[in-house]
Amino acid sequence: MKKSHKYPATAIWILALGLFCNDLNAQRRGGGPAPRPSGGLASVTGGIVGQNEHLSRNRRSLRFSFGDRGDAGKAVMSSPEMMRMQEASRERAMHWLTKQQKEDGYWEHTHGRVAHTGMAILCYLSNGDLPADHTKSGKALSKGLAWLLTQIRDNGALQDGDRMYGQAIGTLALSEAYSLTKNPAYGKPLDDLINVFLKTQNPETGGWRYYGYPTDKKSDTSVTGWVVMAIQSAKMAGVKIPEELSEKNEVFLKHVSTGKAGGIYGYTAGKAKPSTTSIGMYCQQLMGTRKGKRQDESASYLNMHRPDPKHSHQVVGCGKYHYWFYGTYAMYLHGGRSWADWDDKLHPALIKYQEPDGHWKSEGPHAKKTGDVIATCWAIMALNAKYRCLPILNPRAEGSSSDSNKSSEG
Repeated sequence: MKKSHKYPATAIWILALGLFCNDLNAQRRGGGPAPRPSGGLASVTGGIVGQNEHLSRNRRSLRFSFGDRGDAGKAVMSSPEMMRMQEASRERAMHWLTKQQKEDGYWEHTHGRVAHTGMAILCYLSNGDLPADHTKSGKALSKGLAWLLTQIRDNGALQDGDRMYGQAIGTLALSEAYSLTKNPAYGKPLDDLINVFLKTQNPETGGWRYYGYPTDKKSDTSVTGWVVMAIQSAKMAGVKIPEELSEKNEVFLKHVSTGKAGGIYGYTAGKAKPSTTSIGMYCQQLMGTRKGKRQDESASYLNMHRPDPKHSHQVVGCGKYHYWFYGTYAMYLHGGRSWADWDDKLHPALIKYQEPDGHWKSEGPHAKKTGDVIATCWAIMALNAKYRCLPILNPRAEGSSSDSNKSSEG
């Protein structure tokens, strides 16, 4: 039987809007989000969108917000009906993902258990689940993290078929889990995990490819994007990162960039694509580059190729969900009108393509290699972006340089 709520729907929405504006006014005065009263916004809106109490509590205690305020102070908020649809979509997806977990704690649909498990862990964390939660999701997350810890070799390398993908995604998952829980079991191996990236980075162009240098002499944007995420997440978690890692990442991104402001990115070099541009843009944001001409160029290019539920999408590479995941993170951090335009189309598109049982189908030339688990994880993380539970959606840019000073003319 559906639980009734003592507040009328209109009153709930007005209360949510009022509390959100309180956050907005606090930020305009120079502070962060205003403290939320106990049992306030998250508890009230839990009845609207069907959140479990533990998710409401976790999202509130982490970085829960109803959306990015944006650089123009324009709130991105969904209608009550769309919020209900989003939460129903999210719940179906998380239920499906939990059912895919193997008895030992890992996930695997095609190959690469570490990469699959790392992605699943990130989905739970982005959803507001924590490993200490006494829920199906919390138990699945805890079991996945425990399995992942068993896959670390003495030299810091993770045992995975796709070496650098698994190394990066597994490191990212443990780093984010450590930042959110402060459990030393997740933080202890981070130094050794990061050291693997130092040993395998291309010494000339920076970046990484499937197996890292010297096995792979070239680097690509896809693998490098995950490594940058892992490195910056570990840095935010307190791991000391060698300066040369970040410096060479800048070299690689410059190598694959085009455009008048250097804000359009390719795979290895040459032809630019929306998917690789979203990765390049997000990497720049994680590395602390402030907004400027380069990021404006990236955002403008991505919005020319934004999600749209009314039109078919050209399926290339790993498919649209891979692009929508990176694009959502990059546009969210960019904020303002660009983010509002992107977000307006994202959720209806994701809901349209979701299968009845909650998953999203893998697609594109690499569909068989990617698999439905990974495709679903990309979609879930895009859906969850506005909860801001992941530290990698809250990078600190204090003291960073403006991209207008660092951009390269294409």
